[in-house]
Amino acid sequence: MSGLDMAKHLCAFLVLTISICGTASAKTISVAVFDYPPILVLGDDENPGYCFEIIERIFEARDYRVEKHELPLARAIRSVETGAIDMICTINPHNSRNLVPAYIPNVSLEFQFWKRADDDFVFGGIDTLADRTVLNIVGFNYRAISPMYQAFLNSDTGTVLNLSGEAPLLSAFRMIARGHADVICLDAHSAAYLLNELGLRGKIVPAGGFQTPFLAYPAVGPNHPRGTELLREYEAGYEVLRQTGFVEKVLGKYLDETLAPMVVSGS
Repeated sequence: MSGLDMAKHLCAFLVLTISICGTASAKTISVAVFDYPPILVLGDDENPGYCFEIIERIFEARDYRVEKHELPLARAIRSVETGAIDMICTINPHNSRNLVPAYIPNVSLEFQFWKRADDDFVFGGIDTLADRTVLNIVGFNYRAISPMYQAFLNSDTGTVLNLSGEAPLLSAFRMIARGHADVICLDAHSAAYLLNELGLRGKIVPAGGFQTPFLAYPAVGPNHPRGTELLREYEAGYEVLRQTGFVEKVLGKYLDETLAPMVVSGS
C-alpha cells in the first residue's frame, strides 16, 4: 500500500472515529406532551404550543437534541413516571404524586366554567352543578384549585361525562355548542384559543369559577438518573429566557390579544 493510500485510510478512520464519538456524546432529552392548546398543541411542529417552545429553546441552547412525544395525558404521566420518557412538559403536582417537579412553574392559570351564551347558569359553588351535564377530561385533576370540585367529578353521580382520545378539548366545546353538555371547567387562555379555532367566540362564554391560581411545572420521574440535573438546567434556562423577554414573546404568539401573558418569575 502506497503512502498516499495509507494517508487516505488514516483520514477515513479518523473521520469515522470522530463521527462515532460525536454521536455517542450527543445529549438527548425526550419530552412528553399532551393535548392542551395553546400550552401544548399536537400535530403542529411550527406552532407546538408555548410550553414546548420554551422547553425546546432551553435545552437546545444547552446542546440537547429534544425529542417530542405526543401522548394522551394519562399515558404521558405514566411514561415519565416509569422513566420511558425523560420529562413531561408541564404538569400540576396533584396529577401525580410520583413525578418530581421543577421549582419554577411554567404555567399559571385561573379556571372558569364555560357555557352556551343562551344558558342562564352562573357558577355559585358545587351545588349549582347538580342539574348540569359537566364535561371532564380524563387525566385532569382539579385538587390544586378545588378539592370539592374534584370530589364532585369523582362522585359518579351520572352528570359527569369523561372525555379522552384525540383533541378532547375541541370535542368538549363542540358538545356544549350542540347542547349535548352544559359546562366544562377550563382556563381562559385555552378557552379563548379553542373558541377562536372553532369560530365559537361569543357563543360560549364564562360563567364564573375559581380564584386560586393553577400552577404547573416540568417534571421528571422519581428514579431518573439525570432528573435533578435536567430540572436545574430547565430552571436556569427559564430565568434567562424570561429576563431576555423570550418567554413573554412566545406567550404573546399564542394568546388572545385581550389576555395578558402570564410570565412566571422564579425570583
